[in-house]
Amino acid sequence: MTTLIVLIIVLLSVASTPLTLKKLIDQSNRRNMIKNRKYIDVFKQEEGVRAFFTTKNGAVQGTANGTLYDNEEVFQELGLNDAFKVWPRQVHGTHIEIIREEDVQRLKEQQAIEAEQPEVEETLPEDTETHVEDMPRNGVILPATDGVLTDARNVLLTSVHADCLPVYLYDEKHGVIGLVHAGWRGAVAGIVPQAIRRMINVLGAGRDDIRVYIGPGISKCCFEVGSEVAEQFLLEWGSSFAEPVEAPKQNKRADALELPDPEEEPEQRYMLDLKAAVKHQVMNMGIPEENIEISRHCTCCEPEQFCSYRREGQTYMRMGAGICLI
Repeated sequence: MTTLIVLIIVLLSVASTPLTLKKLIDQSNRRNMIKNRKYIDVFKQEEGVRAFFTTKNGAVQGTANGTLYDNEEVFQELGLNDAFKVWPRQVHGTHIEIIREEDVQRLKEQQAIEAEQPEVEETLPEDTETHVEDMPRNGVILPATDGVLTDARNVLLTSVHADCLPVYLYDEKHGVIGLVHAGWRGAVAGIVPQAIRRMINVLGAGRDDIRVYIGPGISKCCFEVGSEVAEQFLLEWGSSFAEPVEAPKQNKRADALELPDPEEEPEQRYMLDLKAAVKHQVMNMGIPEENIEISRHCTCCEPEQFCSYRREGQTYMRMGAGICLI
C-alpha cells in the first residue's frame, strides 16, 4: 500500500511539472523510432517524391565558409545517388532559386565539356590566395541561396541544418517541389511565403494542392530569444509567437568579473515558437491546415538524435535535408 501511494505521488509530481509524464513518454517514443537511423523519411505516404531529414548519424562535417550536404552513403540508401544535386550556400537570407529542366541539361552539358578538357597545372606565387571552387560532380552549387524550387524530375534539392527549420513543399498534382532553410531571420523576412508564392506563380502549383512539412528544428522549449527578435515577428506578422520567460536572466556583461548593477533591470527573455510562426505564414498563403504537418522533434533537446548549434556551441556538424521528384 505504501509503495502504491509513493508511486502515485511521484506520478502526480511529474505531471505537475512543465514537462509532463505524457511528454516524457512521447519524447521517448519519438527517439526510439529513429534510434540508430541515418535519416527520417518525409512525405513517406506520398507518391512521386522522395524526401528525408538526416539524424546526427547521417550528418556531415561542416566548414567555416558554408557547408554542403553531400553524403553518398545516405544518397545510395535512398536511391538518389544518380540524381542531379542542388547545393545552396545558405546565408540566412531570402533568396530563392528556381531550377528548370533546361537549366539541368545546360549544366550537365557544361560539365561534360569541362570533363573532357585536359587538366592544366597552374603555378601560382606562394602568397596568392585562391578562392576557386571545383565544379561539383553531377550537381550545382548556388551561392547565397536559402530556398530552391523545381519542377524537374531526378533533381535533388538539399539544405543543411543544426537548429534552423527545413520546410518541404510538394505539389503532386502539378509536379513541383521546394525546400527552404528557415532560421528566425529568414522566417521573419518571409522566405517561406515567398517560396510558396513563386511555386504558384512561376511553376504553376495549386494552392490547395501544396503539402507542407515543417521539419525537425529547435522548438519553443529551447529557443530562448531577446525582445528584439520577438518584436520583429510582432511587427512583421502581427504576433511574436513567443512567451515571456518568467524569471528573466541578468544581463551578461562584457567583463565577467564585474558585479551586476542592482539598478539595472534584467533583459526580458522569450521562448520563441518558430514552427508556429512558419505555420501561421503558410496558412496566410491560403494553404489548407490539413495540408500542413509539423515535426515534433526538437534538435536542441534531443542530443542523441540531432546536432544543435545552440546546444553544442557553434558546431560545424550539419544534418541534411533533401527532396526529389522521382
